[in-house]
Order: sequence, then structure tokens, then C-alpha cells
Amino acid sequence: LDYDFEAADDQNKTDYDERTGINREVSQLNGQINGMTILDGLPKEKIDESAIAKSDGEMIGKPIPAFDVKDTSGTAINTKDWKGKVTLINFFASWCGPCKKEFPELVNLYKENKAKGFQIVSVGVDRESGKSLEFAKGFEATWSVISDAESELMGQFNVYSMPATFIIDRQGVVRFMDTGFKPEEQLEKLRSAVKGLL
Repeated sequence: LDYDFEAADDQNKTDYDERTGINREVSQLNGQINGMTILDGLPKEKIDESAIAKSDGEMIGKPIPAFDVKDTSGTAINTKDWKGKVTLINFFASWCGPCKKEFPELVNLYKENKAKGFQIVSVGVDRESGKSLEFAKGFEATWSVISDAESELMGQFNVYSMPATFIIDRQGVVRFMDTGFKPEEQLEKLRSAVKGLL
């Protein structure tokens, strides 16, 4: 592989952290309007972690947030075209350690199931889109990679940590969501979620 996975990218991560904070503030404003629990700004000891988990899972059972963008190769990506397919959406960053562990497993999952109507769309959150694309190519990923340098899709999906993975059923409904990646804890759960929808 040509990509240097060990190269430091502190500035890129700092940019991501700053954008994540802005996204969370915007989401809070939206949540306040929709009657959601607002957690930021409270002393850490007063934050209910179960409420955070509940908020993260609120997308389950709901239609995927619609978007119409172009991937890094210029191909149009529209969620309206996903009906009839099982779609895994994966948010990642080139500097993210767990992403480096998850990506090879996504490649295997894709190879095993693409003939059954399964597709993957990855969303790179690097400030420089080239870094996201280079990262994906380093693992020989052959699916679409979207650059989300301005964090617009992160905001739509309420993503605050990497990696974040969503699985959408053939009707366009979110059926699975998980963040982080520890193979011994999460890989089988991910594979089962995909298998159960195919």
C-alpha cells in the first residue's frame, strides 16, 4: 500500500474537532426546536450518558436523511436511487485509528455481498478531500467515496465520532447504527446486521 497510515495529521484532526463542535451546536439548536434533550454546556458529572446513547439511536427506524451530492470521482450520489438495495454508509477520517481497522472488514463485507444487492458509500470528513480518497484507495475500496469537508452530512446524520456506520434497508429506512470499531466486539454485530437485511 502506498498510503502512509502512520503519518501525523494533527492539524487535520484539529480542524475536524473544531467542525464537530460547530455541528453539535447546530444540532442542539435543531434539537431545542424539536424538543430534544440538550446536553452540551452541562458539567460532565450532570450529563446522562444514557441520554446520549438514546439520542444517537433516534435515527433507527426512520428514513435516511436525503442528500444529493457528487462523490470524489464526480459521480452523482442520490439517496432516492438506493431503493431496492441494502446500503452501508460509513463516515471515516484518514487519521482515525479505528477506521484503519474497520476498512479492511468493509472491503471483505462488500466483496461477499455486492452480488446480493449490497452497496457501501463512504463519507470522508478530512478537510482535504484528497486525503479521504487516498485513504480509501489504500485499502482498494471500489465503492463511492464522498468528501464531507464542510461537515454537512455529518450534521445531517448527527455524527460526532469516527468511524460511524449506518445500514439502510431496501426501503430506505435506517436499521443499524454504530460508532467506533473494536473487531472483537463489533464485527460480528455488523456482519449480522447486513446479513439480516439481504
